[in-house]
Amino acid sequence: QKLAALRTSSHLLGWGYLALAITFATQLYWEQIASRPPQLSEAIPVTLDEKQQVHIPIEQVKDGKLHRFLWVADDGKAVRFFIINRLPDKLSLAAVFDACILCGDQGYVMEGNQVVCVGCGVRMFTPSIGKPGGCNPVPIDNWKQTETEVVINKKNLEEGLNYFSTIIEIEVVDPVNGKKLTNTKTEYKYNHEGKTYFFTDEKNLELFRDNPEAYLNKTDEASTAKEEK
Repeated sequence: QKLAALRTSSHLLGWGYLALAITFATQLYWEQIASRPPQLSEAIPVTLDEKQQVHIPIEQVKDGKLHRFLWVADDGKAVRFFIINRLPDKLSLAAVFDACILCGDQGYVMEGNQVVCVGCGVRMFTPSIGKPGGCNPVPIDNWKQTETEVVINKKNLEEGLNYFSTIIEIEVVDPVNGKKLTNTKTEYKYNHEGKTYFFTDEKNLELFRDNPEAYLNKTDEASTAKEEK
């Protein structure tokens, strides 16, 4: 009887340890994986050409997947957008900012063949992507599609600046004295004709603000001379 009782106690103790292990593993899984929001896929950096346009090959984005891109403005503000082919049987592209009016810039992910808002978990009706309203991603206006490319103008990308908050550290140049600066480490900046300029100190900012053309012409001449060399 004592031996049987000992075996029963051992079995109960073993089951108890197993239950504790399962509980711990479940809690760990929830904290480390399940409770975390979906991770955004890497965004491909894009740059503007001499016409202030971004060109993306259609061949790169026609497969029905979410293709995320990143454009960095003059002041370091990062603007994400994505392109997706909305229909499985024909080409129907949509170009949209990776943000929505309701949930902000948390972005969207692809789960299976559906696009999901990270902020609220709403699953998008894929053919409706590119249309305004609800939790749909904010459309990019006036983008163009040629036979081979998607073309987006700088002006239309700039319309997305207010939807994003991330600032990327970039190197900038004080147009007054030519000194190299870091955009996130100087408080002196000034917007002129849609472009942000950074300055070493308040004196340089005021000099530029009073006569920006003088310094911009000097910068253009220096750039031309450098290219000729």
